[in-house]
Amino acid sequence: MKAIKTISMVALSALLLVGAAACDTNTQDPEKQPDVGGGTQYTDPDTAVKTYDNRAYNEYLLGDEAVIDNQWQGYGIGDPFIMRYNGVYYLYVSSLDTEVGVRAYKSADLVNWVPVTGAGLKEGYVSQDSVTLAAYAPEVYYYNGTFYMYTSPGGKGHYILTSSSPEGPFTSVTDNFGMSIDGSVFIDDDEQMYFSYASDQGIRMARMEDMLTIDTTSTPNLNGTSIGGWTEGSYLMKRDGVYYLTYTGNHVASDGYRIAYSTAAELPENYKDAFTRGQNNPIALETESELKGIGHSSTVLGPDMDSYYLAYHYLNSSGGPNRSLGIDRLTFNGTMMAVAPSLEDSVTPALPAFYATGRDAEKFEEADGELLSKTQAPADFTAEFNLSGAASATYLVGYADAENYTSVTVDLTAKTITLAQTADGATTQIASGTLVNDYAADKLHTVRVASRGGVVDVMFDNMTKIDNASCTIAAGKIGYLAAEGAEIGYTAYSEVAMGMSDEREAKQASTFVGAAAYLHDDVYTDGNDLSEESTVSVISEDADYRLAGWKALTLGKEGDDVSYLVYNRQTGRYGLELVYPAADAGKKIGVKIDGVDGGTVWRCTLPEVETTNGYVKAVIGEFDVEQGARIIRLENVGSSVTFAAFRLVETSSVTPVYEQSLSSYAEKGADYKTIWKIKDGGHYAKAGTRQLVYFGDNAITDFTLEVDVMLEGATGSASTAGIVFHAKNYASSPHDSYTSIQGYYVSLSNNSVSLERLNYADDSMPLVTDARTKFESDKYYTLKVAARGNTFTVWVDDEQVLEVTDDWAFAGGKLGLYTNGAAVIFKNLKVTA
Repeated sequence: MKAIKTISMVALSALLLVGAAACDTNTQDPEKQPDVGGGTQYTDPDTAVKTYDNRAYNEYLLGDEAVIDNQWQGYGIGDPFIMRYNGVYYLYVSSLDTEVGVRAYKSADLVNWVPVTGAGLKEGYVSQDSVTLAAYAPEVYYYNGTFYMYTSPGGKGHYILTSSSPEGPFTSVTDNFGMSIDGSVFIDDDEQMYFSYASDQGIRMARMEDMLTIDTTSTPNLNGTSIGGWTEGSYLMKRDGVYYLTYTGNHVASDGYRIAYSTAAELPENYKDAFTRGQNNPIALETESELKGIGHSSTVLGPDMDSYYLAYHYLNSSGGPNRSLGIDRLTFNGTMMAVAPSLEDSVTPALPAFYATGRDAEKFEEADGELLSKTQAPADFTAEFNLSGAASATYLVGYADAENYTSVTVDLTAKTITLAQTADGATTQIASGTLVNDYAADKLHTVRVASRGGVVDVMFDNMTKIDNASCTIAAGKIGYLAAEGAEIGYTAYSEVAMGMSDEREAKQASTFVGAAAYLHDDVYTDGNDLSEESTVSVISEDADYRLAGWKALTLGKEGDDVSYLVYNRQTGRYGLELVYPAADAGKKIGVKIDGVDGGTVWRCTLPEVETTNGYVKAVIGEFDVEQGARIIRLENVGSSVTFAAFRLVETSSVTPVYEQSLSSYAEKGADYKTIWKIKDGGHYAKAGTRQLVYFGDNAITDFTLEVDVMLEGATGSASTAGIVFHAKNYASSPHDSYTSIQGYYVSLSNNSVSLERLNYADDSMPLVTDARTKFESDKYYTLKVAARGNTFTVWVDDEQVLEVTDDWAFAGGKLGLYTNGAAVIFKNLKVTA
């Protein structure tokens, strides 16, 4: 007998537009309708943006068709670490528990990988040292001529191995010195070295005396770095003066394995309190597709020498565990970090405009001791030089002729780095930096120069030694001065610097797009039209401590607009979720999807969201968006508006109206994540279990739900049952708890009713509790839940008992019956708009 009474779909697009997310196309003066075209011919960016598929690396799914050879059979690629050295990427992965040896791969573009083999080793191996039995999470760092590998044997302490080549052979040079698992090294700009590693309270970190010696006298746990229990897989990097620490947990065999991050403005002498968790954590979590169990990442500089990429693994099977490689673009917005892992349609890394190895005669011209590129870099650029065999070397950028150029001179003997400009033959020193340690002249060293808008940074071996120097570099050639006798490695320049790649490249629309990452050039359409009244600012701790360091953009004058290049992975209906000041509620902002002349600018009202914080996150309007690269334009349509970030979230132009007696198993519209029983004409979950059945999909936003519920027997102090909504990413391994889901939980017990915000162990909390409302055992109550925008209301037997507004709400998701230990029967489920 079918238990479904009715399933109907009612069109609600008009209702949604006049609700919390309201948009219209009316203006006070029809003659002042915004100029969509902006005077620039629109070019469909989908014709230019290229993508690749992480699925192609997956041997578990594809077998011999996987494009990476020599993976561990039944184990795949886990704990990926990518090192960039001399223009080449090297990937090192964990070893099978029963095998000795470390396998590695290399790539020129971060997409195509081939196995590498160390001299004298078995094919595909970079080490076969006996200490590499079950070598977990090998990480390799180059420093002053030596490659250092840090790895953990079966997760029990650490060894360090060294080699003179990134391809090995690596041999052990230390005993096992302990310190848990997943050791990772960071070298700061002042040349202080750090060693971070895993613990059950968060990431721990110690200073290093050198690459082989760790100072164990102080190994503090870093507050603000826990992922709610066991926390591992740390990676620390520094970008634009901000420290970004990524980490993962809680268990590699859980679908809910995930990646989070924290940031710090500095690393003081006592750095245990230096880090603050990112507000948009976790940045990588997915349990509802073949892409699940995302974790243990490392971060690497992209081929354009400006972008950054996150390398991670995801779980195919807990047996092994079997994992596969994923690589996706990271973007930044001040202290905000964002990524959107996917099996398909990752945006292909941009290559540099010029690159060469050695003294390539097709790329360089050589005369009078100068080796110069045959092409010119623009005024805004990043250039990289790799050289060995010279105690002092001068690198050229912005080269016009022998009397007009900019130079960087590195003197390893004097331990100085000098930025200078030569004009009409006269040389002026602009800025200088200092080397702390001794560096060998016969070893390869890297110099990178980034120039944008009259500001220059100079890096030596990935350490910033000259920061924000005031220096305007003209377009010109790059190269080497007086490089006779030196061995030249990889040389390149790109046409981006200091975050320009975040602005120009397509950002995944499903993750946060930073306000500052708008198009600055007329590439596909007008990049922006901004007056002096429009500014980018940094959110202060006083304005909103949660977003401190994020960048916000104020569109200060009517008609001011910015455009963003995004990539939407699937055609559908989406809500535009905006992060904006609570004080801007009620104002309108113009939204335009794609830049075709004559298109529609939607005037969307920023919803009122009750909060004690400075900023809120809410859906401001819904739009039909095609798959592929798209332009999203935001505009001042009459009032000054500010925003920090936006993204697209799943919605629907129709809302399901659903009824189910629950007297038998639902044949349609339900997804049983656990086994339920039928008892007393309803769905029954026995005591001591965690049970879930979903209804609907992730596009459900506003709704009203009613269900009859009876707690069977006493619940005790911790057992609950109830309703989840706006729910997704459920995980059910033995390592997970009832908080291992994202969404809201109306939880009932004999003693109270609560509305909890669940976001896994590290970010779950009750939003509101009513201890006055008691639920007697063995008695049916009618529970009613409604969601309207960011506000959620709960009734029991037609009496309102809870109402709360979440200023950082989950915008949508599935509905469900959920239990955490309580025995319960549910009957007569009804969902309406």
